[in-house]
Amino acid sequence: MARLVFPSLLSTLRRIRDERKLDRAFNILTSIPGLGQVSTAAMLIEMPELGTLNRKHLRDALYMSAIVATRLNPDMKRKYTILRNTGKPAKVAITAVMRKLI
Repeated sequence: MARLVFPSLLSTLRRIRDERKLDRAFNILTSIPGLGQVSTAAMLIEMPELGTLNRKHLRDALYMSAIVATRLNPDMKRKYTILRNTGKPAKVAITAVMRKLI
């Protein structure tokens, strides 16, 4: 079984679901293909304001979400493919997808 990103993930998810504003944001974010419950919880906990990516847990969660999104989300796959075809390195293309997710 994979190691959980947060030691008390279930209680964290319950707290997010109990707060109306966070619950709304949670529902919106999890509706994006490639963003799961763990990634969304990381975003809502680690990032009180969206727009800065200086937190390692958040970067890790977004990186994995971006990898999944490039496979499952047609828009993200298209963006990734275009960047790669124009000669951008894979990490640069993934970072662009990460930023696009948020």
